[in-house]
Amino acid sequence: MKDTKRYSIIVTVLILLVMIATGICGCGGDEDKGQLPDIKVGDLWEYKDIQDGIEHQLTMEVIEGDEAGEWHTIKMTIDPPLDGMIDEAIAGFDKELLLPLWTKMSGETEGEAFTVEIEATYDILSGSRWPIEVGKEITITESTTTNIKLGDETDTETETETKTHKVEAVEEITVEAGTFECFRAVEYDEDGEKVSTKWHSDKVKATVKEIDHETGETQELVSYSVK
Repeated sequence: MKDTKRYSIIVTVLILLVMIATGICGCGGDEDKGQLPDIKVGDLWEYKDIQDGIEHQLTMEVIEGDEAGEWHTIKMTIDPPLDGMIDEAIAGFDKELLLPLWTKMSGETEGEAFTVEIEATYDILSGSRWPIEVGKEITITESTTTNIKLGDETDTETETETKTHKVEAVEEITVEAGTFECFRAVEYDEDGEKVSTKWHSDKVKATVKEIDHETGETQELVSYSVK
């Protein structure tokens, strides 16, 4: 039973990480297109995310920065809870890469409490993240360590994967939050297979839409409030 519960938690966490990665990874302000965005405490984004035919509302809000000035702390809420288990998570996003360095969450499955803590490191193999511009490519290796505590037992999972991001075009896209001029970026795995397509907006300072080509799931911006 423990193994079944752990597998269910791992699958749910992987889905949530994909949902999180869609958000705070956009561009700069209108005056400096494609530059590193100036993320501020209080910035907030709401997304409509469809997983297995179920629509979830994912809200992401910047709640603080660390004292050393290395990351933004983002609070995420999911309604309804993902797989009935996780309705909230906290993550620290690197201020330069705007990728999650750590993520913490907790929940309950079949009456048993669990906690999940994830740490990530990144190695840029080629290219640079900023500025974003058409024709640009960046290849990043991500290494993650996931600790899952279920009851009185703790399991550790490690994973390393390399993906290439290609900025293919600038185009207008319309979602519930409005119409935006966006950079269209496609993510490929090590075999050259298309993983996802994301549309990044300078105005929003984040992604406004993503299509997961492996599952067919989508995520779209519903509303936002940025400073």
